[in-house]
Amino acid sequence: EIKADKEMQLKEIKADKEMQLKEIKADKERLYKQLQQQKIETLRELSRFKVIPNNRALIEFALSSSGMSLTKALEMFVDEHLLTADTKTLSEYGRKVCKKLRDVGFAGKEELVGKELENLMHEISKP
Repeated sequence: EIKADKEMQLKEIKADKEMQLKEIKADKERLYKQLQQQKIETLRELSRFKVIPNNRALIEFALSSSGMSLTKALEMFVDEHLLTADTKTLSEYGRKVCKKLRDVGFAGKEELVGKELENLMHEISKP
């Protein structure tokens, strides 16, 4: 009977520790996401007061939650949202963005934008 009580206590302790571990892991994930969001918000606020020389930092933070390397995540984002995968030309969404930019006075040819997006990792690394 003592042995059965001890085994029951041990099971209860083990279940309690497993629950605590689960909660800690959930807290860690939540805190990591909050940290990433805070970094993005900080960069946005800084950009209001001074110029960020290139957008690489913003792009890195935005893609960091994907769990992939920056290069892979960037290629995947460009291929899924900005370029057509087969011809590497601007997607419909990419053309809409170019048109909106032209409408407000930014010059930009779709072909040139498409070429720069193909090598976006290189383009965002420029000073």
